Amino acid sequence: MRFRRTRLWVAGLVAFAFGFPLSEKAFAGFYNLIDSSIGLGLSIADSAGDS
Repeated sequence: MRFRRTRLWVAGLVAFAFGFPLSEKAFAGFYNLIDSSIGLGLSIADSAGDS
């Protein structure tokens, strides 16, 4: 029973070690997407205001 618990902890640690950097990259990509969308919207609104 003790080895089963140890394996569970090791599997959780490995999943966290692999998942944490990937989630950071995914969040950075999501933030860049939102930032680009807002910038594009403001540029279009600015361009439409001048015409």
